[in-house]
Amino acid sequence: VTVEVFNDNGDSDSASILVFVNAIPEIILNIPDFVKTGQEARLDASDSFDPEGGGVEIVWDFDANTDSDGDSDPLNDVDGSGPVTRITVTEAGNITGAVTISDDSGGKNTTLWTLRVVSRTFRIVWEEVFVDYDWSGYLEQGETHEIQFQPGEGARLIDVSATLSLTRDILPITWPEDNFTLEVDIPSSGWSYTVITTQNNITENSSATIERTEMNPSPESDYTVFADSKEELEQSLLGDPDGRFGQGDWFWRITALECDPDTPVDGVDPDQGNDWTLEARFVVLVLRVSEVSV
Repeated sequence: VTVEVFNDNGDSDSASILVFVNAIPEIILNIPDFVKTGQEARLDASDSFDPEGGGVEIVWDFDANTDSDGDSDPLNDVDGSGPVTRITVTEAGNITGAVTISDDSGGKNTTLWTLRVVSRTFRIVWEEVFVDYDWSGYLEQGETHEIQFQPGEGARLIDVSATLSLTRDILPITWPEDNFTLEVDIPSSGWSYTVITTQNNITENSSATIERTEMNPSPESDYTVFADSKEELEQSLLGDPDGRFGQGDWFWRITALECDPDTPVDGVDPDQGNDWTLEARFVVLVLRVSEVSV
């Protein structure tokens, strides 16, 4: 820019100054049309440039609606930097952010971007599975053995059948057959039950059985559903309050109630206790969740 000044005598003088007009950087964005929840999105501004050929600095703000650094500008929070950044979103919906590019002469350019995040599709199947347990031991009269376990982790309990069997007293001197009790207790479900062993005929072992069917309703199976994550979906289905009977610790208690006879033979009780076996079968529905490609 040149300025020339004239006076009344026709004399003149001039001065010149060079003014540099800095063009702001050009922003070129490459982002995906959409991503699924939990899937990484690649945000690419590497084709952006300074028209004067200078270097540029690129910073990313992942949420244009939140001023996380508290400076009253919701578009300049530094959540990422560099030509390429990545973001993972766990909830479906549209998110809007900003990218700011600065050149080495102080010029800046900011633009908004929007990323569409869609829910994932899962197939739900409840698979029927039989789960067997067995325990054994020996108890003398008055003793109790307790078994603690959790049969329903990662599944929904439907039926249970448990049978306590005693080893037969072969010698007549040890007759009649012993009596044991079998108790089941589920504190979290408020259910307990006790039975006593009996011998239906002399050719069979004394035994006692506890059965319970339809502990929980059978849920719908083999369908698809939209959800943000597999883990949240599994937690929701397994945590259904209508299907949680039997969840948590189970306690089996086996007590030697009567070990007959108690009349000593040569000073020794010939029937001080008995061997026992407990066999339990559970029918459970195991949750299978698989993602469906769309």
